[in-house]
Amino acid sequence: MRTLLIIALLLMFGSSLRAAETQWQPDDAVLHDGRVKPVDTLARQTVRFVTGKERFDGVDALATLQSWQNDPSAAEERALLHVPNLELRQQVAQGRQWVAPGALRANETFVKQTDAWMKQQADAEAREEAFSLSRLDQASVDLRHRLMVFDAARSGRLIMPAKEADASLMQLEVAYNRIHPFRWTWIAYAVATIGLIAAAMSRSKGVGVIANGLLVLAIVVNAVAFAWRCRITGWAPVTNMYETVVWVSMMAAVFAGAMGWIYRNRTIAIAGAVTAVIGGIIADVMPPSLGDEIASLAPVLRSNYWLTIHVLTIVSSYAALALACVLGNVWLARAVIRRGDRATPASSLQMVYRSIQVGVLLLAAGTILGGLWADVSWGRFWGWDPKEVWALIALLTYLALLHGRYAGWVGPFGLAAGSVLCFSTVLMSWYGVNFVLGVGLHSYGFGTGGQAYVGTYVLLQIVYVAVARVRYQATNRSTPETRTDGECGVMSVT
Repeated sequence: MRTLLIIALLLMFGSSLRAAETQWQPDDAVLHDGRVKPVDTLARQTVRFVTGKERFDGVDALATLQSWQNDPSAAEERALLHVPNLELRQQVAQGRQWVAPGALRANETFVKQTDAWMKQQADAEAREEAFSLSRLDQASVDLRHRLMVFDAARSGRLIMPAKEADASLMQLEVAYNRIHPFRWTWIAYAVATIGLIAAAMSRSKGVGVIANGLLVLAIVVNAVAFAWRCRITGWAPVTNMYETVVWVSMMAAVFAGAMGWIYRNRTIAIAGAVTAVIGGIIADVMPPSLGDEIASLAPVLRSNYWLTIHVLTIVSSYAALALACVLGNVWLARAVIRRGDRATPASSLQMVYRSIQVGVLLLAAGTILGGLWADVSWGRFWGWDPKEVWALIALLTYLALLHGRYAGWVGPFGLAAGSVLCFSTVLMSWYGVNFVLGVGLHSYGFGTGGQAYVGTYVLLQIVYVAVARVRYQATNRSTPETRTDGECGVMSVT
């Protein structure tokens, strides 16, 4: 009898332990970083930050997070803290990519050093002074932050159930996390690109109709993805770097499709689809910290009115100018490969010119609207803030190119090369101010990462144009550059 009683007590105790284990449903609402979100989103963000992977060891993020809470001792001894810096791996992880929280905590030298660096960073931030660490030291601080987030997740302090939440929005965001709709947009654009190239090669009307339909379908898929994200966030879809990149992708396809239809030009449609594919892939491989993760907005951005009329306008200008850049690269390649501008279709250069015109119109309007927003938010229309300065530089650069072409000072090669090189000023306004300079009133958009990639791109474009110029001069020594593309309605020799 005593044995049966002991067994019954053990069973009851085991049942109570299992009941005490944390069990979250993906759409359970939690409050984190000032935003109500499903716990599925929080789990993905946390596991990705701590381990470097959204699915660590092939396990769902929410299941991983729950395992840390339900069996903290096992999690403490498991190598799960991501160490991306190779030199730091040798110091704290025996050369491995992950280190166990317990092992890192036992490293007294690491703990003392990171404590000191974090205090120095906090003190400098309080005094509003600049403070920087070496790459290795900053990697150490980042690893310490991963340990701190793991501790908060393991103890349950990270998860705060929301008292009020829209259940349908929580379910919508969980579905968004699982489907990754913007990943499907660049795939759709890739399919459309193949169709458009096939149509250009076949000259078949039926194939052309199908190709145009594929491009329209890809744009619709992109628009649905934006509507989905906007329904979740409640804001216009251009609040961070990630969203602006995918918006540029869509608008480049829209502009290209419209101009391709107006001018009956297949080349610009292909260029637009290619631009959309490139933008979509860049957004897909971006670190989540650049905006893939939905976060709460800075107070100055919490105006759908200004987000819609200013940011959408100026980011749409980036799309038109990116399209001109792609078309300019294509024209330069054709001019070099086919030996001279006579072998290059004049209509292609006309599309470069038209794209720049659209971009300049939108950039000018967006800059003026930005001044009006600044007057509302900061009490002055213009203050020579770095973001304002570089928007003005980009505008003046393209205006000079258009004027030079109209006046006959810039020939076909100059227009194509200018469309490529001038895009560097757009990159500086779009990316460089926030991620390279990191100063000014637009601090809500500041971030880090990608400088090497963007710098390499700009350098390669400069080298490409220089090589193209040498080849172009060698094949056109006896032929003056003649504008016959019709973009200005006049003929000139330069």
